[in-house]
Amino acid sequence: MIIVENINELTVSVDWLSFTFFNFASPLDVLDYLGFDPADFSAGRGRNGYKASFCHNLYPVSVLYDGSENMGIHVDISGLGVSPALDAYVLTLKCPTPFGTDAFEYPDEDLMIAYLRHIHDSARFARIDLAIDDRGMNYYSVNDVLEICRSKRCSSRFRSYNIDCGESFSNGIVGNTLYLGKRQSYAYLRIYDKRLEQISKGVADPGYDWIRWELELKKDHAEKTVEHFLSGACLGAVAVGILSNYFRVIIRDNDNISRCSTDPLWSRFVAGVEKLRLTAGKTVKSLDEKERWIKKQVLPSISALVAFKHGDMSFITDMLPDALYRNDKTVLDMVFKENPALREGLVYDIG
Repeated sequence: MIIVENINELTVSVDWLSFTFFNFASPLDVLDYLGFDPADFSAGRGRNGYKASFCHNLYPVSVLYDGSENMGIHVDISGLGVSPALDAYVLTLKCPTPFGTDAFEYPDEDLMIAYLRHIHDSARFARIDLAIDDRGMNYYSVNDVLEICRSKRCSSRFRSYNIDCGESFSNGIVGNTLYLGKRQSYAYLRIYDKRLEQISKGVADPGYDWIRWELELKKDHAEKTVEHFLSGACLGAVAVGILSNYFRVIIRDNDNISRCSTDPLWSRFVAGVEKLRLTAGKTVKSLDEKERWIKKQVLPSISALVAFKHGDMSFITDMLPDALYRNDKTVLDMVFKENPALREGLVYDIG
């Protein structure tokens, strides 16, 4: 986990990332793109339909590969792996100087946003978790929210909820988590006592109450969330905006729940951030994004091959006409809109 923003006494962070590459042939290429040293990984068993994996020796980072043809290469980075993943990404920003040394060309935007953009250029997001931490429990306890749900003092897009209180014979209560929604849905919310969780894992007691609201966003919702970040929206506003769209504490002053007034404490909790809807729909990368990916990832290899062939580029140009029509319909529609002659079946001019 890496904290990137504060909003209204809450800290907001990215706590999980999962994404899939479809343009890399080898998991070693993926590790190189992400800046990881392959020597820090060990081969392991696959899962979720993949036959093999590479797992980081210290952090929860795994690369799954050798699945069916359309599965690509999948990466999972959870919790404590997010910060090391950013550190590895920084290594990809290293560039030589005229003085024979190396320097790091840091992006103008926030490092986390730059990292998400780096991934988005070449992969599709499958999951992103956003953690909203209330250190000091300034607003609600887990039991407070449970009572709000039971008394129907909330407006929620989640249809169900359940509570899980873990106990041990030696230490009593070791966990307290409220789940809203279904785990397999595109959006899922956990509200849990982070202090109890830390103590149960053997981590030192932080010395204060700590409640975490954790949004688990998958598939199209994960892609849409990342696109909001890349469009310039700040992490705190996106996280709280999504939460506001799915859950609201109310005062029952109207028979229609959607028209009930918002509870003043909840208004302070969300700090006036507007609801942010995540419409599910297929996200298509633009051709500009494909061009950026080619320049950064493919062009160095192409230039080496052209140099090896003494400037002969026929091995590329001869394949272009057939390769064009191997793109999916969405990409071809973008091409045909710009170059209608291709739709009429005219010869593809590569000159």
